[in-house]
This record gives sequence, C-alpha cells and structure tokens, in this order.
Amino acid sequence: MPALLPFLRPPPFPHAKIVIQDFVKQKITVETFQQTDFTSSLSADEKQHIQILKEQLLKSQVGGNFWSPSMPFSSIKRRAIMVQDTVEIAYFEENVRPMEGDIFLLPDHPKIKPIAQKLRKKDRTIHMGDFNPWSLLNQTHEIFISKQHNLYIDIGLIALLGNIPLTEFSEKTKTQTPFSNPNGQILDQWINQLLIQQTEYYDIFTKQSTSPQEAIKQLIDWRIIIESNRPIKAACGMAWWKKQAIRSFLWSGETTPLAMPNKTAKALSYLEKPKDTIALWPSREPKGLREQVLKKEGHIDEVEDGFIRSVGLGSGLHPPLSIVVDKQGIYYDPNHPSDIETLFNETDFSPLLLERAENLIAQIKAAGISKYMGDRTRGKLDLPQGRRKILVTGQVEDDRSVKLGGGDVKGNLDLLCRVRNAEPDSYIIFKPHPDVEAGHRKGFVAQEEVEQYADVIIRNYPINAFFDQIDAIHVWTSLAGFEALLRGCEVVCHGIPFYAGWGLTHDLGVIPNRRKRCLTLTELAAVTLILYPRYLDPVTGMPCSPEILIERLIKTPKAKMTLVTRLRQLQGRICSIIAWYRH
Repeated sequence: MPALLPFLRPPPFPHAKIVIQDFVKQKITVETFQQTDFTSSLSADEKQHIQILKEQLLKSQVGGNFWSPSMPFSSIKRRAIMVQDTVEIAYFEENVRPMEGDIFLLPDHPKIKPIAQKLRKKDRTIHMGDFNPWSLLNQTHEIFISKQHNLYIDIGLIALLGNIPLTEFSEKTKTQTPFSNPNGQILDQWINQLLIQQTEYYDIFTKQSTSPQEAIKQLIDWRIIIESNRPIKAACGMAWWKKQAIRSFLWSGETTPLAMPNKTAKALSYLEKPKDTIALWPSREPKGLREQVLKKEGHIDEVEDGFIRSVGLGSGLHPPLSIVVDKQGIYYDPNHPSDIETLFNETDFSPLLLERAENLIAQIKAAGISKYMGDRTRGKLDLPQGRRKILVTGQVEDDRSVKLGGGDVKGNLDLLCRVRNAEPDSYIIFKPHPDVEAGHRKGFVAQEEVEQYADVIIRNYPINAFFDQIDAIHVWTSLAGFEALLRGCEVVCHGIPFYAGWGLTHDLGVIPNRRKRCLTLTELAAVTLILYPRYLDPVTGMPCSPEILIERLIKTPKAKMTLVTRLRQLQGRICSIIAWYRH
C-alpha cells in the first residue's frame, strides 16, 4: 500500500528543486493507518507535545495544501461536501438530502465538469480544484467526506482541530457515519501517529533532521510570503532573465504561472476587483500604468533587488537571489513613505531578533559579503600613512536611487568635487561603480577629470576590502554606505539613502521628517537584512533566510557564466571602450 501524503508538507514553489521527501518522510501507509488502534492511552509527555502542536497548527494554519486559494467566502456557515469522482457525486445526490448553502468541493477534472454543470443548474454551489483546507474552519458547520478521498487525513485533522462535525460516507457500503472523537482522544492519537511517531522531518537547506515544531516554523515562513503575494495578479517591467526568479519570489499558490505583461492595457486586464495588485519593477514601468491602476482602485507593489543580491552584477544578467517587495513606495525614494521606513520607525525589536541581526553582521564581516559579491580577496592596498583616507564610491548617474534620493549632487564628478572641498587634506580614493566599469550604465568619468579631485582611482578591488583600511566613506546614495556601517566605518551621505537620518551617519542631504527614530546599528541591520527583503536559495530554489543565502554565497566564490552573461560581458567591454574614446 502507498504511504499517506504527509500533513506537514512543503509548498510547490515554482522552479523548486526539491521533493516532499526532502522535507518530510512518513512511514505509515494507508493500510497500517486503517488498522491502527487510536484508542490506546498516551503518556503525560506525549500529551504535552501534542498540545503544543495543536496550538501551533491552529494559530499558524499550516498543513495540507495551505498554499492553495481559499474556497469561496460565505457569510453564513454551510455544509461542505467533498467528493472526488462521479460515482460519489451520484451517491450523495441520491442518498443525502440537500441543504441550503451546500458547497461541493470537486476535483478539477474533465470527467467531473459535466456533472458540476448539472449541479449548478440545481442551484448547488460548486468549487472545482485545489483549495486551502483551513478556509473550511470559519465557513462550515459540517463536512461530508469519503474515507477513500485523497485529502481525508488533511480534512479530518483540520475538522477535528476546529471542532467541525465530520461525517464519513461510503458509496460501497451505502453508509453515512458521524466521526466520533470522544474527549479529543482520536485527534490526539492522529497527531501522535501522523505528525510525531510515524514521521521524520528535515531542514531542506541543511539536510539535518529536525522536529515537527521546527517544520511548522518553516511552513509559517513560507505561508507569510504566500499570503503577502495573494493580491498580486500580474508583474510588470520584469526583465526576461529575471522572470523565473521573480515567479518564485511572488508565487501566491496559484497553479498557473504569474502573468508578466509588458503593456499597460494587458496588465490592467488582470485587475478584477479593488486592491488587486500589480508588482512593478519601477525602472521599467509601462507608460501610464500607475495612473490607470489607481483609476481601477488597484494597487502597485514596487519590486527591486535586495541588499545581498547575487554572485554577479544585475546589469550582467545574473538573476537576483534577493528582492524587496514594497507596498508603500520603495526604499531608495525618500520623497514618499516606504515599508522600510515604517519598519525602522515602528518595529519592536525583540532580543531574539537583535541577536540574530548581530550574528548576521558577524557572518557578513567574516565572509566579506557584499551586494554583488565577486572576488573576496583581502590583500592590503598601498596607502599613505599619516593622512586621513577617504573612499568615494561612484554611482550609475541615471539610477533611480540617484534621481530620487540624490539631492542636488549633479553627478560623480560633482560628488568628487564636494568631497575634496569637505576633506581638503585627505587622501581620496575613487572607486567607479561596477556597472559603469562593465560598460552597462551611465556615469563614466575620464581619468584626468577624476584626478583633479582624487588621489587615486582603484577599480578591480572588492568594496568590502576597503573598509578596514580607510577612515571614512563618502557616498551619494550607494549601498556601500550601509555595508560600511556594518563594518564600523564612518559614513558621510551627500544624498538621502535609506540608512541616512537614523542617527548613524553624517547627513548632508535634507532628511525627511518621517524618519523620527534613532536606531542602533543592530536595529538598522535587523530591518535591512531580515525583516524587509526576501531571499531565494540557489540550491533548492525555495525561499530561505538570509543566513542560508550567505552560507551559499560563501561556498560560491564566482558567478556562474552562461552564454547570455558572456555575451552581456562582451557588450559591456565594447561600451566601455566607446565611452573611453568619447572622453
């Protein structure tokens, strides 16, 4: 006999490289389950463990196909009838008196559709296809299900947890039997056998054995992401080489791939009701999209690269392993509120969260992690002694963070001029932006112009290796300022990056009065690295924690080169040569 489908199982995220057995292995079969004595007594320790799991499950509502869409909402409780073939439907229609509000939950199968149409003509409510079984809790007063149904265990556990009467029916024996659960004894035994004794759990990222409680915590993390994605009906402005990763990040439990239209009219067609959402990559916004979405009472979530992005440049067509999804604005736009500002202002930082952030900072510093990774060599530079040493980071001059948060700085050359005026006696090091150096983006400054203000230009040297050799870093809006803060470096901001205005930087730009709180470095890191972004594990293809991604990046010293990234690299070199000749 086949093994039962485990109740605690991982969601099928698109493009994931795992199977259920990587997360959970269940030893009990259908046959042994049917023969198990569920009336035996339990020890006090077993009862305590079971009670903890019951509370966890009811609070988190994970287990079964929890990622699937909820069944159609009803303001009145109704009877749910779960049948899986035409024979069971016929039996139910002939032997069970229909009640007003009955909802039939049917598999989405071609053979079922004609019968579903007939039921609709009889004013029966029908839902076909997968659904979140936890959505039964507040909408049903009774559930009918056959013992042969492939979701019998899922539905049975949830019904028992929610004290919903369960009636088993059998087309073969022509019987309908109310399920008996005296004093919750059967539920406790089910949990003990199905979730504890006969099941093994694994951390899919480390492959280490784990407990059912830890498995539930991991499912909760995935559920939070899925629920956050539920309103998203389409994604716009996604570059073709990012689409696979974006579909994994933005998956909402649907069986069809997330639509990614390029035109405003097509995108609007996916908005069916108020608050339906379009996920948008802002730099590739279709003309008129934002205004039209607002007219339809829809919403836009802005999507951008995260702060620990990948091994390799985005402009080099390396897909992101981290993104942010902001429902208010976007982190680099100081002109409007954003989710990251709200988190900075309102988060109640628990000791556990702060400890986790401290460990992350230590992990990042020890491993030399930065946004684009690359070469992590730490060879010392030959810098003069006795002078204050200043690093100035160049930026992409048409980058949205510069346009929106750059203040009155006019470009990389102007930034250098301002730094020299502020630090007339310092030794100034200029590091051009890697996307500009690669020839992909605007911001090239000729060497003779740079040398008017900088003492040296250093190109092929990892940004993270500078920080223990300099006294301060001057930035426009660069993420390098945040990375420098993590390493205890003095940071001067000429623009208004997201990490400015919280009491940790010297700010020369006009800080929005929304930034009301003074933060510690650990608090800043907790939001920036843990609470705000999302991460994707390159090994399993599943959403993961920042700790897991950092471990993977440590073991991946170089970006994987594909034909596409090689061609992009060649294109960049040609653009760099052209820019050099023009200057």
